Amino acid sequence: MWPIKDDLAPIGGSHAQRDLFPQLLGDALLNAGRFSEAPSLYSERVTLRPSARTDWEHLSEALIGLGDHVGATAAANRALAAAEPAA
Repeated sequence: MWPIKDDLAPIGGSHAQRDLFPQLLGDALLNAGRFSEAPSLYSERVTLRPSARTDWEHLSEALIGLGDHVGATAAANRALAAAEPAA
């Protein structure tokens, strides 16, 4: 899936339906322990959708897998902030 992750429009479907593919790819990378590839995917996703709590959580998980505990803590904090209701 990695080679076509940026070219999913031809398969059709709504944006939400096509968004399932990178979500599945990210989950597969994390589940397979391929932590070196996951941060680029999740960094791209949180750049496009900074309020996406689960993407921040997954980025944190990938960074933990790489031993980047400072980055993982920062991503986890962003996930918590995204989960809080706006004041």
